[in-house]
Amino acid sequence: MPFAVTDAGASFTTDYDIQAAKPAYTNTIYVGSAGNDNNSGLGSGLKLRSLKRAVQKAGALAAGATRILPDPGYYRYSDVVSGIQAAWGGQPQTCDLVIESAVPGQKVISICDQIMPAFVATAADPTVYVSTYTTETPAPAAFDLANMGVQVDGVSRPKELTRAFPAATDEATIVAAINTQATKYGKGGLYLDATNKKLYVKLIGNRAPDANLVVTSTGGNANFWLNNTTTSYKTWMRDCEFWGCSGGVRLTSSTTVNHALLAVDCFTGYTGSSHGWFTSGGPTSMILQRCGAYAIAADGFNYNAGAGLALSTTFFEIDCWSDRVGQNAAESTDASNNGSSAHTFCRGVRVNGKHTNGTNRAIHDIQDSQSWNLGVTAGPSRMPVGSGEARAGFACGLLTFTGGAKMWLDRCITTGMDRDLEAYAGGTLYAAPNCVLAAGQNAAPDGTIGSYAP
Repeated sequence: MPFAVTDAGASFTTDYDIQAAKPAYTNTIYVGSAGNDNNSGLGSGLKLRSLKRAVQKAGALAAGATRILPDPGYYRYSDVVSGIQAAWGGQPQTCDLVIESAVPGQKVISICDQIMPAFVATAADPTVYVSTYTTETPAPAAFDLANMGVQVDGVSRPKELTRAFPAATDEATIVAAINTQATKYGKGGLYLDATNKKLYVKLIGNRAPDANLVVTSTGGNANFWLNNTTTSYKTWMRDCEFWGCSGGVRLTSSTTVNHALLAVDCFTGYTGSSHGWFTSGGPTSMILQRCGAYAIAADGFNYNAGAGLALSTTFFEIDCWSDRVGQNAAESTDASNNGSSAHTFCRGVRVNGKHTNGTNRAIHDIQDSQSWNLGVTAGPSRMPVGSGEARAGFACGLLTFTGGAKMWLDRCITTGMDRDLEAYAGGTLYAAPNCVLAAGQNAAPDGTIGSYAP
């Protein structure tokens, strides 16, 4: 669907209308907390109770797209009836889907959570608690429904427990590391000792863990996973949020299919080990408008595809944002966690993005990817001042990969970074003179840093 991006002087505007790209659908499946998965879902009085069952029912209907219309609210992975989780549960789809809240503007929130055995106070500090588990599958991520905060998009959501990285795994060292993180950010802290199967937490106000503490689960590969390697599908979604799981929203393709995701006013957060929005395997299209990624273990937005331009991912980020990504490594570590990153032969455009409080390079495109970045803000960073090349705004190429990655920057901004621009291993980065680069210095390039006239 063609659309225009216009330079408005201080920023950019676009006439992109996701409503125009909404697939025509044949049936509507209704979902709500008072529903029953034995119902058909094909009427407001016949609602299903689970998002997972809705995907299964949609695939069993006649050919054509199906709309899933859930009531706004929480749908939990831990809420299981007859083996079916109320959340999406990574259920693969087998038809085109339109997913939108039954109340426009109110969110449908899929929570991949894990119910833990009782927490008890530690001997080292009675304000730090530990749960010893056996068969449970907690991820190293949690959030506190009693500690809310307004995020970049103006929506109030729970704050995460800040992950600690102790130098040793004795209890005293773990507790000290948790207290350090809790004091630094005022959000509480946690540490998952997967070897000894212990989860340590500290809540704000030194509260004992209660129902407001939500521990996330690994719960499969992604909270929502478009995963089919034989048939191409499209998903269109609005007002959907994905809290927890290993990763947020994933498209897995192959050399013979080409999936598409179109999302507006959607959000991923609190992942345990992987990215917020991500693609892999083969050609895909991901168009995101006013979508966010918060407290993500790795990258906020990550695009991968197959080998060769014919198998590339095409992406558009319009007014998208990330905040506090890179939770899976200590803030002083260069772990290649980015706000947004394109790999292989991906091609994309970022318009008016904001990528704040991350670790490592805010925007980093590598291998043979190419991106046009219009009015994108990179920074500030959580990394310590003086971290050097790892604490950078825009980076192109990577020393450990071959390929000629290219990035173009127009009216882009860096703030709170040690380096503005970086180019590695054949990468070429072009920054227009209208960019505002606060650090005033670039990394010594292995690739090429130049200018261009937009």
